Amino acid sequence: MSNFCFIILHFRNRQDTLECLHSIARNAVEDDCILVVDNSWDLTDIHDEVTSKSQLNVMRPSENNPGFARGMNEGVRSIESDKFDVLVFINNDTVFEDDFRDKLVGHFDVGGKQLAVIGPKIVFKTRPDIIWSAGGKIDRKKMSSEQEFIFCPENELKGVFETEFVSGCVLAIRQHIFKKIGGWPDQYLFGGEEWELSTELRRRGYRLEINADITVKHRADLEVGQGASHSFEDLRFVLNGYLNRIIYALRNHSSFEALVFRLRLLLFLMIVMPLKWKNIGPARSFGGKLKLAFALACALSVRDASPVTWDELELFADKYGNT
Repeated sequence: MSNFCFIILHFRNRQDTLECLHSIARNAVEDDCILVVDNSWDLTDIHDEVTSKSQLNVMRPSENNPGFARGMNEGVRSIESDKFDVLVFINNDTVFEDDFRDKLVGHFDVGGKQLAVIGPKIVFKTRPDIIWSAGGKIDRKKMSSEQEFIFCPENELKGVFETEFVSGCVLAIRQHIFKKIGGWPDQYLFGGEEWELSTELRRRGYRLEINADITVKHRADLEVGQGASHSFEDLRFVLNGYLNRIIYALRNHSSFEALVFRLRLLLFLMIVMPLKWKNIGPARSFGGKLKLAFALACALSVRDASPVTWDELELFADKYGNT
């Protein structure tokens, strides 16, 4: 196994992207490819700032900010992906150690044909002694991922182990397997595609593993619940998170299981959320929280599994953002 394509999703933060690219360029060899998917259509002149032995390309998706899955899928289609043994999907707010590629090669070489995905141990960039993600499980009641090692000391987790779920923040997958399953499920805008990709691979009998001897730094907020990269006060991210769960349930479970989950979620939104949460988006008063909880419940009660768009999230946030 020799050829890698590193695919970085850029969205707005140029400095993050450049720092990520510099760390990838130190890993990449001549036959590799580095592809930047410019989701915000604002990345220019990076070739003047990044020196790489491998080919460095930038592509713009057909629409501005199509989301993680659709942007990454367009990126793969823009290259001759069959030339590469492994595709490494990367968020731009990450930084890699210099032995990242060598350790991936060694792991894939001994992993066998059923090893589809390898994820690293991801730590907080501001606190590299604390783990942000190192695999986990899919919670079939909450219809979302459960990070098993988040906030654990970094030095306590070593070696290789199998997992149900690998974060899309940094995910290395054999190219032919990625092609076989049809790429990233693009019904999700961001955040749920990794659950479904992991689920589909395991359904087909493939293995997902974490290599905790590979460490990647990620910019995420220690003060936000579950080390989120986005503020829970932003209604776009609140709505997107619940849409991901609805779509995952509809696409990966029986109609009855999806219905039960939807009903449980609506009850949570209407009863628990206004009472227990300090705020819902910008709302902090009980009346404001109740109004937003009702608006979320209405939006989610009829939502099908069609693709999520930024326009959908923006319209909701514009309508209820001043509650």
